[in-house]
Amino acid sequence: MASLHPFHGLCSSCIPWRTPPRGTSTGLGKHLHSLLDCNRLLASATSPYLGLLLALCARPAPRHENTDIAADAIDLIRELTDSDVVEDNEEEAEVLVEALLENNVLELLVQRLGSFDESVDEEATGVFNTLSIFENLVEVKPEVAEAVVEKTKLLRWMLSRLKPREFTSNKQTVSEVLGILTQKSTANQTALGAQGGIDVLLTSVAPYRSRDPASHEEEEFMENIFDVLSSCLLVQDNKQLFVEAEGVQLMLLILKRKKSIARAGALKTLDFAMTKYAPAVEQFVAFTDEGGGLLGLKVLFTIFMGRTKLKKKESSIDQEVEERCISLISSIFQGLSRGSKRDRVAAKFVENEYEKCDRLMEIFLRYRGSVIEAEDRLEQQAAEDEEEVDQEELLLSRMDAGLYTLQQSAVVIGHLWNIGDMGIRRRLLMLLHQKGCALSMVREALQDYHDNIGTGDSEEFSKQKRRVMRLIEAMHKPSGENGKEGWKDEGKRK
Repeated sequence: MASLHPFHGLCSSCIPWRTPPRGTSTGLGKHLHSLLDCNRLLASATSPYLGLLLALCARPAPRHENTDIAADAIDLIRELTDSDVVEDNEEEAEVLVEALLENNVLELLVQRLGSFDESVDEEATGVFNTLSIFENLVEVKPEVAEAVVEKTKLLRWMLSRLKPREFTSNKQTVSEVLGILTQKSTANQTALGAQGGIDVLLTSVAPYRSRDPASHEEEEFMENIFDVLSSCLLVQDNKQLFVEAEGVQLMLLILKRKKSIARAGALKTLDFAMTKYAPAVEQFVAFTDEGGGLLGLKVLFTIFMGRTKLKKKESSIDQEVEERCISLISSIFQGLSRGSKRDRVAAKFVENEYEKCDRLMEIFLRYRGSVIEAEDRLEQQAAEDEEEVDQEELLLSRMDAGLYTLQQSAVVIGHLWNIGDMGIRRRLLMLLHQKGCALSMVREALQDYHDNIGTGDSEEFSKQKRRVMRLIEAMHKPSGENGKEGWKDEGKRK
């Protein structure tokens, strides 16, 4: 007996985009009949015909004039692309996604998003299901993330959806999908900035400078927006947009409110904004409070010294805050040219009997110990297995142990030493000697950082390497050479 053709029973009247025969009904009943036929076929279909059937049934449905039918079709696609279904049918899932892409279903889904009325519960659910489809498709085929931004107006729709101040569950879903689209895509990060997205994201987090999220769901929304901001600030042009939109000032105002749970996100965002971007550093250092004090430095060093705790769901928040503070202080020293501003930053390390030097050296030595322990553990394992240490595995192990924070703390120590204040130098040496350590350990960390900055002919890499080498060379000089007397707490030299 001949096998049943995959499209057996699917007459032309079941395909809504075909012109029906003359005299045939085209009312709602016929469309419902078409949808039921599609559902029946899809439910009984087996690979490799599932994707083809879906293409036939799903393509016209999202643009159907009846929103109920469109919503049902969208829900069907969501179910078929759900991770629980895909997990056991990976090959079929890839066929299905390819069919959707080839039949322009992405574009049709985005068109349907604009026609849903979210004040109607069923249509609000349709919006959620549509967004879930995009999330599911990216999980099956990561390239979809850039394709949907390039070929459709989804990004513009999502940015528009974030603008209303009222919080809804769909707004939270938008933030999740936006995070998925921008997390690993430079093209999408750039597109977001070009479409005015940095302003939209800053507007979305602005309310949290004066209040906390009203629910757990809204808290997740807020954290997602901070994550999207941070991802997009990997792009240099977006850093400029962030500075022009006074994003630095907004983050500092959020940090100023000591009990705000938005502070962790603001600190993370500043870290991304100020890394290798001097204009953001300049704004951070120059921003003053109502009394004329330097708000940025005041807030940062208060957090650095642990005098104010940042709240977040994860238990690792203290370590994350510590690492971001070190990264920010390093960015400040690297972003400021020689002069009064950098001297004022260095003067902070003189205040209260050099307490910030103590804290800095404690972090450096702790992370150094953690990295060495990770190296020894891997080398011991390799020796037991009679194998050579895999260098890539070694680097990953060192990174997990805190290599970046070790190197950035060494950069800060190097800048403090290079400035030449004798009081700071004596304090740093004393702290090292108390632990049986030497300045050469800081030089070694700096040399390791220098050697791994980057390769190639990039001028930025070359500049960075030269700056780090100057710090290393300064530590080779006798401690009294080019040394200066200590500063008063306000940052002025004696």
